[in-house]
Amino acid sequence: MSDDPRVNIPALWTTLMSSDAVWHYQSIPQPGMGGRSIREPQGKVFSSSTAVNGQTYVAPSAADFDSWASLGNPGWGWDSMGYYVRKPFTLQLPVDQETSDHLGLEWLRKDLHGSNGPLKISFPGSKENPLIKAWVDAFRGMNKTISDDPFSGVAVGGYSNGATVDQDTKTRSYAGSAYGAPLKTRRNVQVITGILTQKILLDKSDAGLNANGVEAVLDGQVQTFHASKEVILAAGVFNTPKLLEISGIGQSEILKQHNITQLLELPGVGENLQDHLMTGVSYEVNEGIVTSDPLMRQEPSALEAAQKLYAEQKGNGSGVSAINFRIRTPH
Repeated sequence: MSDDPRVNIPALWTTLMSSDAVWHYQSIPQPGMGGRSIREPQGKVFSSSTAVNGQTYVAPSAADFDSWASLGNPGWGWDSMGYYVRKPFTLQLPVDQETSDHLGLEWLRKDLHGSNGPLKISFPGSKENPLIKAWVDAFRGMNKTISDDPFSGVAVGGYSNGATVDQDTKTRSYAGSAYGAPLKTRRNVQVITGILTQKILLDKSDAGLNANGVEAVLDGQVQTFHASKEVILAAGVFNTPKLLEISGIGQSEILKQHNITQLLELPGVGENLQDHLMTGVSYEVNEGIVTSDPLMRQEPSALEAAQKLYAEQKGNGSGVSAINFRIRTPH
């Protein structure tokens, strides 16, 4: 859906982190990180963070889904949801055996991967990157290679990770291209951009709460959009709880502080965020080994070269190759 090369060129994703394509959120000071405030960028474009993220497609853990079900959410366990984890994507395997060997893909089980989904998952820039094979060989040397296909939900160990990159077009594959593009031909769908939702309109009755619309600002004017059936709230990890609280759903103490009339006491709203951690690992490479460092540093010559390859559809998606190591924690 996007014509912005920063979105479509896989290796340019870092240039989006300081752009107007994201909400520039900051965490509160974190005691466990020396009181530092951490950047928390979130997509501010059509299809949200799928258009700006680092394109690493990590398989989920069955234990996470089962824990959601155990909290009183029947149907959210792995046995029910495993199929839907695979349904959205099509796994694009390397075109030659040499690349598969380079990646160490002997763990792959085709029955656990999508084959008809609109989202494309591939292994871009793999054969050109000797560091991937070095990691795979290291895992083998320690006998710590992945114990099963990651999409089994129970695997542990190291492996080469797939990325949301279309192997055929060498471009980012994301919600916009996979699901947004087909909407152009749908007569019953209207997409409005440049609009900011302020609150969900709720009716309270003996039967409970019913969402019947939203209040939003468009072109500087407050407008009301009514729903004939339902309102689907999908505003991301930060703005979803924010909209719930603004609309009167959340902890009473928090809502009172902001003079918001509470319609439903739901203390879990906006709580218990568990973000994944990221830490840098620095090491020297031999002369002649090309890394993605120039792209990460946004050096003009590297960015220009990436855009040239994209325009010629010769890019290999380099800059988004990833290695993953799964562990089982006590929690």
